[in-house]
Amino acid sequence: MIIVYYLTFTGYCGKSLEKLADIFAKNYKNTSFINLPITKKKFTVLKSPHIYKKSREQFESFINKKVIVLYLNYKQDFLTSKIFKGVAWSFLGVSFKKTKITKNCFYI
Repeated sequence: MIIVYYLTFTGYCGKSLEKLADIFAKNYKNTSFINLPITKKKFTVLKSPHIYKKSREQFESFINKKVIVLYLNYKQDFLTSKIFKGVAWSFLGVSFKKTKITKNCFYI
């Protein structure tokens, strides 16, 4: 039996997502990565609301997303289930969400 985990990571820093991908690639043999598009948010703030309405500042925020697919055997899943016990938790400024799918196959 093969168990497939889809781990979606979102964060403001793309470098931390790359570090996490390297950690999963070193620890698990059968991994694949999916880069999702970067979402950009732009917003404008007034410096002074009364007289100087023309003076404004514009800001941008970028949100990076990456999906890591883990293919695990039943024995590996038993060990990693303790690590991934929480459905959503955050570390290093990266939020994490888990989706689990089981497949009844004996090959990868």
